[in-house]
Amino acid sequence: MADHLRRAPWPTILVWALVLAYAVGFSVLSIRPHQALQTHKADLGQMDIALWNTAHGRFVQEVKGDHISTRLTDHVEPIFLPVSLVFWLWNDVRAILILQSVVIALGAWPVYWIARFRMRRRVNERLSGWIGVAFV
Repeated sequence: MADHLRRAPWPTILVWALVLAYAVGFSVLSIRPHQALQTHKADLGQMDIALWNTAHGRFVQEVKGDHISTRLTDHVEPIFLPVSLVFWLWNDVRAILILQSVVIALGAWPVYWIARFRMRRRVNERLSGWIGVAFV
């Protein structure tokens, strides 16, 4: 077996562990205030209803006072279309909070790859992986 296949890619494993820890930890930290009724209509509630409506064919509609409006009057948010698909899997506002934590956590990968690539020029291949982990 080749030498590079026998060696465990420990920096890569560690980055996956850090991504997972961040996603789980911040999902819990964001869901707890919601369960304690500390999230507000003006923030999470507006996103929730707009995403729910988008998932059900009414692109970014929301309720403002006593009338139905669209978020397009204030913001253009095309990301709502793919994000609304989460409600087809789990119709709960907590899905948005978890998705947010997971997407932010996955941002560690470009940081790791860029740091590892840039450090390969200055140090050896093996050490560049660990430096990439340090940047993550």
